Amino acid sequence: MGNVASYSNALISSIALRICQSLSLDEILNNTVTEVRQFLKADRVVIYRFNPDWSGIVTVESVSSDRWSILGRVITDPCFEPSVIYTYEQNRTLAINDIYAADLDPCHVEFLAKLQVRSNLVVPILLAPQLWGLLIAHHCSSPRQWQASEIEFFKQISTQVAIAIQQATLFEKLQTELGKRQQAEALLQESQERFRKLSEKTQDVIYRYRLVPKKELEYINPAIADLTGYTSGEFYSEPDLFFKIIHPEDRDKTQQSFYQSAEITALIIVRWHHKDGRIIW
Repeated sequence: MGNVASYSNALISSIALRICQSLSLDEILNNTVTEVRQFLKADRVVIYRFNPDWSGIVTVESVSSDRWSILGRVITDPCFEPSVIYTYEQNRTLAINDIYAADLDPCHVEFLAKLQVRSNLVVPILLAPQLWGLLIAHHCSSPRQWQASEIEFFKQISTQVAIAIQQATLFEKLQTELGKRQQAEALLQESQERFRKLSEKTQDVIYRYRLVPKKELEYINPAIADLTGYTSGEFYSEPDLFFKIIHPEDRDKTQQSFYQSAEITALIIVRWHHKDGRIIW
């Protein structure tokens, strides 16, 4: 008994470590049901995921023989009652040693028999506190007496499965958000590149000037050199140059226009001091 308990604890630890080290949910779950089936010596261990209408599909499976396989089957229990969902949400565990000896509704016995179930062990997979699905062990060939230690082991495995699903769901969400962000950044870069190419070809001066929290020239196209004699690089190195070369009599109205440009569109005519000493309009 002690050796069995030690092995079950080691298996739980191994599964927990694998969950921490891997982001492949399919790999984690498939390895888990295989190792659990082998440990329990069951005919079939499956993970059953609920659909919104409370039908469900067998998403992961390990079987001792292909004749027991129900992988991928959408299963709807005709005897299902909504109250059963509530009991699983309360972390109910169901252990049936023999469907023909248990106090089950004949409809439910018929349903289980069609799935080749003779004995089953069912624990919920809860995702805080939503009922995501069920972890199920089936004995198909004969009745099976489920031991208390096996039931406790199965419940702990269900907890590890829930952790793996939550971890994978979070990772998938982050990957989706990252993909959207990268796509947005790529579109922005493409837009900025188109703007740069367009602005470099025009003879009009195009600029972006930030006034707060500090004066900063964010962009100015090469056409500024034809207008003022100063290169765009000189404007970047000295942000105040933009205002310094404006004629003193026009400087106040230009600055006022800059501060109002976020609210209104204004057209102003100003004089500039060209680098060669000329005053130009």
